Amino acid sequence: MTITELKRQILRTVQDATDAATPITAETHLIRDLGLSSVETMMMVTDLEDQFGIKIPTRSLRNVQTVSDLTQAVIDALR
Repeated sequence: MTITELKRQILRTVQDATDAATPITAETHLIRDLGLSSVETMMMVTDLEDQFGIKIPTRSLRNVQTVSDLTQAVIDALR
């Protein structure tokens, strides 16, 4: 899987996790722009872990605020 495919899959997962009418980009803030709660965010992270067969360390999630941050956390976990 290429980085571009990975990013697309993460965007789809984020879109599926929210009913937000706004377009979702790499710079979209998960809480401020999409209104995701911490529980919804963790459910989305669990979905991503299942999709990619990874475990994202909790310490990596402390700084995740945007879709781009989330993508980087997934990439780091894949390494």
